[in-house]
This record gives sequence, C-alpha cells and structure tokens, in this order.
Amino acid sequence: MPYGVNAGSPGQYREVSKILYVLMCFFFGNLGVHRFLRGQVGLGILMILTLGCVGIWTLVDFIISLVKLGSYQGDNFLFDQNGAWVS
Repeated sequence: MPYGVNAGSPGQYREVSKILYVLMCFFFGNLGVHRFLRGQVGLGILMILTLGCVGIWTLVDFIISLVKLGSYQGDNFLFDQNGAWVS
C-alpha cells in the first residue's frame, strides 16, 4: 500500500504530512515533488519539464499550502484520489 493512502474508507484519500509537503514545495517545488506526494504524477512531470513554469507555479503552490496550514486540524493534509484538497 502506498505511503499515506487510507484504504477501507468509502472515499479513499491520501494523507501527507503538512511539514513534509511545505518543505518539499519550498525546496523542490520546481521539480514538482509536492505534486507527486499528492498523487498528481502528470502535473509533477509537467512541472519538471517547465521548471515549475519558471517558479511562478511553484510560488503559487507554496502560498496555497501555507494558507491551507490553518484550515486543517492535525498533522496531515488530505487529498482525494485526483489530488484535490479535501476540506
């Protein structure tokens, strides 16, 4: 079973540590590592090829992750099967 995937619940979701996600986005954002953590392999590859759209896409993802820090209780972000934020 892949890291952070909770199977057995009706709506499967992926749990990713908040700290890990924000650090990966900050340090390796241009390589799309945080998108791979979310399960969005295609977008991760696109970010590698465009270097995170020369940093703009990476900056937007980093700011969104910082804003989302306060809206999630606990230590993990939750993503659905498509990699979208679960609220």
